Amino acid sequence: MAFSGSFDIYLKSTGALVETLTTDENGMATSSYLPYGTYLVKEREKEGFILSDEKEITVSENDAILTYALRNEAQK
Repeated sequence: MAFSGSFDIYLKSTGALVETLTTDENGMATSSYLPYGTYLVKEREKEGFILSDEKEITVSENDAILTYALRNEAQK
């Protein structure tokens, strides 16, 4: 079952927040265009769920489509 979650994308070299994504009813989210660089994707805290580990992604190719899966687990 999917739920709405939020994720922040930071430029690793500066720590600057680049974008915040919110998932849709299917648990999917798509960022806008990201220039070349290395980014950190961090899940925002949501009550009742364990945060996903931070994910490092690197954009190094024009028009590349990168897909990542982050799994959410309910707290017990």
